[in-house]
Amino acid sequence: MVWNTDKPVRELPENIRPLFRDEAERLYHNLKSNRNKWRKKKWYDDKFVVYGKELVERNPGWYSDLWWTYQYIKKYKTEDFRRKKGYREVKKKDSLIRRKRSERALERIAKGKDLGFIDRRVGFVARSYWYDGLFRDIILERLLEGVDGWNGQPPENEVRIFFGKEPINIDLWMRG
Repeated sequence: MVWNTDKPVRELPENIRPLFRDEAERLYHNLKSNRNKWRKKKWYDDKFVVYGKELVERNPGWYSDLWWTYQYIKKYKTEDFRRKKGYREVKKKDSLIRRKRSERALERIAKGKDLGFIDRRVGFVARSYWYDGLFRDIILERLLEGVDGWNGQPPENEVRIFFGKEPINIDLWMRG
């Protein structure tokens, strides 16, 4: 059987499905519990008081990397009150990745209700279930290669064998 990330998880063998669903559930809870939180802060300069924002909590690292991978420069016009000349063009960084859609896709994968990728190209909705495929790809990479970090997760040898890769000795992987 040939499986790629455009197909739903239910088309995988029964011994690999729970691994995908567990990882999706882990990512879902990680995304729900961690989000950017800001607070106002004052800094005192020699003659001035400067007001700004300080980042208190951060998004998960994997979500931030994903957001920056799919970023683009958004251009829009806004009223220019300082010059009283009408409008000026503003550039702002934005991303194709939306948090609510990401949460819903991870929840669908965790519950086993994800659907395959459909390329419709009808109107504004060009692709259906693109987020599901994107997160299946991230989960597959995490299961094949493991997750480094302070709470590192070793690769799953069952998944590696199914996708034609050699199993890894977990003890050697944990040592580095």
